[in-house]
Amino acid sequence: MDIRPARKEAVSEHAGTIKAYFMFDKDELFEESQNTHLEFINEFTVEPDVRIEPHYHNSCEFYYVLEGEGWMQIGEEKQEVSPGDLIYIPPNEPHTMWSSVPGATMRCFCFAAQRDGEGSSYTVTDLVDLR
Repeated sequence: MDIRPARKEAVSEHAGTIKAYFMFDKDELFEESQNTHLEFINEFTVEPDVRIEPHYHNSCEFYYVLEGEGWMQIGEEKQEVSPGDLIYIPPNEPHTMWSSVPGATMRCFCFAAQRDGEGSSYTVTDLVDLR
């Protein structure tokens, strides 16, 4: 599972006018993102005691945790996530997320690059419940 914290060393960019914190190096996802288009950018919440419907889609998707602590499950792996974590979800990998704090909401920023060609944009699936 590929989860990267925002706590990286700063790199000076734009003639020293900003400090950038690269969670993925430039062009690191070049191969995975070939023949894609930006499908969406959104912010979402996972309500207390709710598990996101397990699903997959033909896109490279990223969740950035803004608030709350929880679990991310991709396939048969699960890992704790918290604010500042960027989660990379590869194309066609079943995934779900839920809060690890009873009664607490999670809030995430999300974007996805849809792969061109065959494949569903959203398919509900069975996924072993690792809660």
